[in-house]
Amino acid sequence: LSYRFGPQIRLMGGAMVNRQRYSANSTDRRMPLERIEHTFATAQPWLSLYWKSKSEKTLVNAGLHSLFFPYKDRSALEPRVSITQTLTPGHRLTVSGGLFSQVAPLWLSKDALDLLRSWQAGLRYSWNAENEWTLSGELFYQKTTETGVDAGFASSYSLLNESEYNIFE
Repeated sequence: LSYRFGPQIRLMGGAMVNRQRYSANSTDRRMPLERIEHTFATAQPWLSLYWKSKSEKTLVNAGLHSLFFPYKDRSALEPRVSITQTLTPGHRLTVSGGLFSQVAPLWLSKDALDLLRSWQAGLRYSWNAENEWTLSGELFYQKTTETGVDAGFASSYSLLNESEYNIFE
């Protein structure tokens, strides 16, 4: 959906819905232990407001994304913003930031696990040398929060390094 308020301001919105199925068999020395099957859906509605200056050298995109995960009764509101400034023809600088969330791996069956969340910020320089190619470089910062970590004092297990462990509950 899109609505133009004038030549410089546009409001856009939409939604993305995903349905996934997860099926796994766990074994111990080839003896079946557990069969896990889940079917779930996520919904991600979003709304963005675009503004560009009269000279079209400055573009601001501010929005609100959301994530709804009914399977574990989780939701998130995620503010995001980016500002792009055209320095000279073909040269742009973009500053962006926002909150991002994602669903924890489904094989971790703990219902208490929250969404993985992170604050992200970036500074990007883009150079359109010719019509055929663009060169970009970006500095990126991410601070994760709400990351599942084992409560044991001596443990180093977390969702960030889950693939390094060969354990499943």
